Amino acid sequence: MRQEFLDRLRSAHRSERLLAWSELHLEPEASRHVLSVSDRLQLAEFLVVEDDDGVHRMGSDTLLGYSSCVQVEPSGDGVEPWSAATSPHTLEEWLWNDFHKPSAIFRSSERGYHRRDSDAVEILARRLGIKEFPLVNFHPLPLHKDGWRQLTTERAYKTIGLVGRLGLFGDRAETDLQWTDARFRFLRQTPPPSYEAGEELRQYYCLQEFEGGRVVHQYDTQDREGYRVDYGIIQKYPVFLGTHWITVVLCCGSSSLGTVAAAQWAAIDLAIPQDPITQAPITLPKTITSNSRLEALLRTRGASQTDIWRPSTIELLGLYVDHDQWSPSDLQWRDVQQHTFEIRLQAGKPAALIIDGEKARLNRDSQNFCLAAKVLLGASQNPGHAVDIRQLARDRDIWDGRRLHTSKVKQRLHNLNKQALKGTLTVDQQVTVAAEIIVTEE
Repeated sequence: MRQEFLDRLRSAHRSERLLAWSELHLEPEASRHVLSVSDRLQLAEFLVVEDDDGVHRMGSDTLLGYSSCVQVEPSGDGVEPWSAATSPHTLEEWLWNDFHKPSAIFRSSERGYHRRDSDAVEILARRLGIKEFPLVNFHPLPLHKDGWRQLTTERAYKTIGLVGRLGLFGDRAETDLQWTDARFRFLRQTPPPSYEAGEELRQYYCLQEFEGGRVVHQYDTQDREGYRVDYGIIQKYPVFLGTHWITVVLCCGSSSLGTVAAAQWAAIDLAIPQDPITQAPITLPKTITSNSRLEALLRTRGASQTDIWRPSTIELLGLYVDHDQWSPSDLQWRDVQQHTFEIRLQAGKPAALIIDGEKARLNRDSQNFCLAAKVLLGASQNPGHAVDIRQLARDRDIWDGRRLHTSKVKQRLHNLNKQALKGTLTVDQQVTVAAEIIVTEE
């Protein structure tokens, strides 16, 4: 464990020790809810000497959440033994990987045991078949009741999935399981008392997209000429429930059509190959961990004059994992976190590139440094932060007195984007920089 973290557990201040235990999951050695035997023994030694009952309970409950996790050690020949919980290789595997642990899918039922979203539950049940996922249980719950919490505690579930928005599962679900700063959020969690409620009904069928605290898009369910256009979301995120962390997977829509579409996309479509050459499905972002947060927004269309909702089309509008966004156009992840690039000039010429406060790992005399500087300087002078690639191809200062074909420039830009510029470049006929750019003179 990091020395800084161990020093926090030794602090003379009770509040600091409590906070350290609650933030154990943030440590690199515990980022996947997995602790080695040596780390668990080292942390247990702190509990032996802990004389505060509250801190001791917090530490004990925290370690308990890791007690059933065994870190797989390579065998003598260097080959790691196969396990159902081995590291996933695709986003679809990662999404469902936590259901190998004790877990549950909760669905709501109305009076007379009328099951809501039964089609969506059936799709998820097929994906989480008992042979591959023997530790998953499916629980129907009375509408607007909090039974999920007692079952989660009594059966020590590590992962729970909810079919339908949180408001269907009681007030405590809205408070205890809410992802407060999610990108996609429903304007209203609970349905109005009457389906003739006018504005309240429109709010219930409204999904909003946020960037920070600002609404940037609003998605309203619409019925036109016998068809409904609806929206669904899939979200996966960790929450601290009482004394330990659990993983929540939320599958819901503005209406039942959106919920079915979300279930079908997550359970079936997400595993479909995206790359026609490699036949690979959506890959994992480089920085993903078991604690990462996923959000996907789907738009679907289906006939509304039937007794059963059947999506005729499902379109992925947005897919995010932490600060990465999936780009369907070039089949790669882009970092959408706000970055700051500072170009420092000496006698009017680029002398240094500072990225998010740290010096870029680019040789000042290299073509890559010169290319990056030219792109950022050009983008800083354009309100759209865009630079013509043909102009870059003709710039002899970059290419040591030569010119380069635009296809070669695009390839260099793609490589530079991955290696040094945080995935902020969008390369087409122009190259666009999605970052704040500052130019200073030394």
